[in-house]
Amino acid sequence: MVYTAHPIPYIDIPMNFLQADSIQKSFGNRKVLSDVHIQCNEGEIVGLLGRNGSGKSTLMKILHGSLQADQKYIKVNNEVLLTTEQLSQQIAYLPQDPFIPLHLKCKQIFPYIDEAYLNPTLLQQEDLKIKNLPGGLLRCLEIYFVLSRPCPYLLLDEPFTGCSPILIEELQQKILHASRQKKGIILSDHLYKEVQKITQRNYLMKEGILKESSNLDGYAPTF
Repeated sequence: MVYTAHPIPYIDIPMNFLQADSIQKSFGNRKVLSDVHIQCNEGEIVGLLGRNGSGKSTLMKILHGSLQADQKYIKVNNEVLLTTEQLSQQIAYLPQDPFIPLHLKCKQIFPYIDEAYLNPTLLQQEDLKIKNLPGGLLRCLEIYFVLSRPCPYLLLDEPFTGCSPILIEELQQKILHASRQKKGIILSDHLYKEVQKITQRNYLMKEGILKESSNLDGYAPTF
């Protein structure tokens, strides 16, 4: 009998990715994260969805290195990252709360933002102190600052908070632009329908357990 060899099917395995595994975190007797696994590939936008208090922000802070985990395993492009310095060099983080010094003027931050992200409305505020910016524009400034970081992976926590529908649409386009520049992005926001418009994959967080979901039809978390 003659056996004919069948070609091995091609599987597209990403060469560059952020991967976190076995992440555990407790506050006192309350377990916030339980053996969490998440992956974001180069150039991919991944949604992180779930109700308030489910552990999304805690996970992002651990990935960034600004919060210590009880247990973690994080690697970027097959290199295990052990220190806060290593994490911050590879992963930029947009927290929920304002982080740019509010006493500075906008024009002092503009040099740190790629011109592809700055819009005319924001540029007109160059002499305005950041603390005097309307909430939506302040959020834009912070997001554009993070999108401009040289890190290959970005974590965006509630980027659409306080933004008008027009600004949200602009932010979605800017985030898509960053992904086309091969940035891997993990995005979380309570405006989950806006998140789903630009994500390729989504994870659902519930009571500290994270699962990837391929079907979000009918998804509507209670916040």
